[in-house]
Amino acid sequence: MKLSKLFIIAFCIPFITLGQQAVPDGYFQFPIQPGQVNYLSGSMGELRASHFHAGLDIKTNGREGLNVYASAEGYISRIRTSTSGYGNAIYIQHPNGYTTVYAHLMEFKEPMASFVRSAQYNRESFDVELYPKAGELSITKGQIIALSGNTGSSGGPHLHFEIRNANQIVLDPLSYKFQEISDDIAPIVERFSLRPMDIQSRINNQFERMDFPVQRVGNNYTFTTPIEVNGLIGIEILGHDKLNGAANKNGIHQIEMKVNGKIHFKQKIENINFDLQRQILVLADYATAQQKGQRFNKLYIDNGNSLNFYLEVIEKGIVSINSNERKNIEIVLTDSYGNSSTLQFLLLGKEPSENINGNLAGAVGQVNLMGNILTIVESKNQEASLFVKGTTYKIKPSYSNTTQSSYLWDLRFGIPDSVQIGNKTILPRISAMVPSSKAFTFRGASFTIQFPANAAFDDFYLKATEQNGIMDLGEDVIPFLNSFTINYTPKNEVANKAKTAIYEVKPNNRYAYIGGNWAGNSISFSSRTLGKYTLREDITPPQIQTLSHTAALISFRITDDLSGIRSFNASLNGKWILMKYESKKNLIWTDTPDPNLPFGGDLKLVVIDNAGNIQTFNHKI
Repeated sequence: MKLSKLFIIAFCIPFITLGQQAVPDGYFQFPIQPGQVNYLSGSMGELRASHFHAGLDIKTNGREGLNVYASAEGYISRIRTSTSGYGNAIYIQHPNGYTTVYAHLMEFKEPMASFVRSAQYNRESFDVELYPKAGELSITKGQIIALSGNTGSSGGPHLHFEIRNANQIVLDPLSYKFQEISDDIAPIVERFSLRPMDIQSRINNQFERMDFPVQRVGNNYTFTTPIEVNGLIGIEILGHDKLNGAANKNGIHQIEMKVNGKIHFKQKIENINFDLQRQILVLADYATAQQKGQRFNKLYIDNGNSLNFYLEVIEKGIVSINSNERKNIEIVLTDSYGNSSTLQFLLLGKEPSENINGNLAGAVGQVNLMGNILTIVESKNQEASLFVKGTTYKIKPSYSNTTQSSYLWDLRFGIPDSVQIGNKTILPRISAMVPSSKAFTFRGASFTIQFPANAAFDDFYLKATEQNGIMDLGEDVIPFLNSFTINYTPKNEVANKAKTAIYEVKPNNRYAYIGGNWAGNSISFSSRTLGKYTLREDITPPQIQTLSHTAALISFRITDDLSGIRSFNASLNGKWILMKYESKKNLIWTDTPDPNLPFGGDLKLVVIDNAGNIQTFNHKI
């Protein structure tokens, strides 16, 4: 999909347009230390684990408590306190229809602080989300509205700042060229990769995704050895941008790829629609991100990708190359300030060979899936027999070296129950092909999985087994747009269902609480992640540890060993009192409604975990 052209409208003063009405230059003030040099730890559009980063992360010198200034006049249209996500956040509606957002705040300034505290006491809840009426909390440009903090899902002290248009589309704040931010550093290329896109494709004569290092001279990057390829090839790039004065890796504003001098793919991230946030899972290479923690940006448009970041794309960005063709690839990365760097390499078309010099990718006995293609590496260079629902198919190795052979099979011709190579039997253990376009139900011996239409971005092949009470749905290498539902019936009756729930099995014997609903001896739950799941019983209540005690404040550390904290509640002399909570540090502390009044009497703190276990702490103040 092509984005609309951007027009610059000239009036007596400069204007900026971002797919919305014109905004005068200087309309927005920088929200932290205005007029001073500032630094960023995150930019708009960078690739995060499950979303595109919306807005800027502005450094606060590693500490909390810096003044946060309203970027323009208006009124507070939304204000929220939360132990997750944006934490304490303010949304200001401006007369031009735009909204600015300030998140992870330590505390609100008056009159916002009293407005929020009153609502918290009325609702007897720390978490509140409020929508003041127009004019109820009016704000002037440059007014101090809060102190910066580290609340919610923040990974460290900073201010998260957004500019949204009237449709709540997030715009790139760096497009406004705030003088507080300097950037003369071009984006940095770390590596690039090539991916075969169908069974006939080859990279260095193999059907394998391959990474390549780069050599750097200034802002120019190269891979000097021609890469031998054949067929349909997808190109991916790993890189980042840096801004002056900060070591953080930020997102890349624009990527353009030319093939033999002609634009073949162009991506530009200048606004973000929250409805499309999970589309990041198909813009970046999901499996590589999950397995290696590296987010390679695909320079091709995968199935299920409906993002509007693409300006000029030919053949979905996929490069087709035949024998003896030469295709010069030039990739230009540009940041929001116009700094650019270039990567160049040569693809050389070569007819695939059955014989390879050197090592094969993959170890002997390895069985892998890449899209629709099953790959098997074995030590025997002989014919393989694939048994598919009573039919036997004979295939030769696709390519071999002196000691190993690689076999390729397109699963659209059938899912093998087993593969025989010589006297060795290989079990692919593929349970089913799950279509993305329609609902599908997989029925196992002890559990069923219901995939609604469009749960996954594309068709995929499911591996689903159960052993020793663990449901194994395969590796988390398939991205999901929507949730699927699992109904599990354990072999043995569960006696304490109230305290027993589903947990995701994490590495190093760690467990993440999922929950679930019991009906008889079956439990159902939803997920958007393949992996391993099991039942666990939690009968241990949370722990409460007193940390400090003064005349006006008591703080505690609250922890739970398995299911995690669900809720907390405190009262003083039988009346509910506000407790502030920092979940990252497991800290909770009292917040007095009126610091001028005596704070004393019988304090009662009740903490409940996700399994319903209760811990109570009573103390005389």
